[in-house]
Amino acid sequence: MKPTKFIVSLIGDDVLQQIIFPLYAVFLLQEFNHTLASPASWLKQVS
Repeated sequence: MKPTKFIVSLIGDDVLQQIIFPLYAVFLLQEFNHTLASPASWLKQVS
């Protein structure tokens, strides 16, 4: 039995989703803001 599966069965899927999805969303937002913050990478994406 993998540790992650044990944790999932311990807390339950619903709780896990409520914790992980917001964290993932915040991570994506930070990545997006970081991309916007550096003009060089932003210009590369636009052109």
